[in-house]
Amino acid sequence: MQPTPMTYLLATGAGLLLGLILDLVLGWPWWAATLGFVVFVWLLFLSSAFHGPDNDLGHRLLRVLNPDRAAERDRQRLENVLASGSLIGYEIESWDGVRSIAGWSGSRHPDSLTIRHGEYDEQTGWVEVTTHAGDAADTAGHWIQEDLERRLVEAQFPLPDDPTIEDFQRRQRNIREAHPPDWRSTSFRVDHEDMRAQIARIGSHWAALMTAGKVLVDMTGNRVDADQVRLVRIATLAHYPRMCP
Repeated sequence: MQPTPMTYLLATGAGLLLGLILDLVLGWPWWAATLGFVVFVWLLFLSSAFHGPDNDLGHRLLRVLNPDRAAERDRQRLENVLASGSLIGYEIESWDGVRSIAGWSGSRHPDSLTIRHGEYDEQTGWVEVTTHAGDAADTAGHWIQEDLERRLVEAQFPLPDDPTIEDFQRRQRNIREAHPPDWRSTSFRVDHEDMRAQIARIGSHWAALMTAGKVLVDMTGNRVDADQVRLVRIATLAHYPRMCP
């Protein structure tokens, strides 16, 4: 619940009623109870910034004051949700190159995790695997698919090393005029079982979307054969580099 002017108006009314009752019964000043009740409601909303599910202000402050400790706490939270099974992460089986944690979402309770396979270099092969749990797995499939389409189209119009305003304008015009990619049915091997999926390709880039058990999985790749991708569940993050603050 978000505080609004109506919230404090109702708190004032409730506090006034409480104040009148206390004034009649105990002789307390009615205005003190009214003011006290409004302050109590304000403090209640303020405290949610520190312990609410989406407003972990305390952890944000820790990232500023002690980035290394905050990074370790983030990593431990990811370890905990992976161990509990509330979030399942996938990686490519027998990947020989670099692997890293590219990102996650969710403050106290991570609900998505992205694993990057390969370097951040468009000239070499790479694949990103993102798993979504919770509400995203149930309701956000359409929006995730639209985001994958956008990324595929944008990848076809890279900017030069030293772009000008005209380069940006030309790129945006090309993106607007580009046709969205076609999606086709396929399957991926996930934990040694075939899972039905949808895949789209533009040039050397591709994107895929599928449901694997309780999670929604999306993948993007470049210069890696999608037909050769095999996913396995991540058991531990021990072999991943420490997350940067």
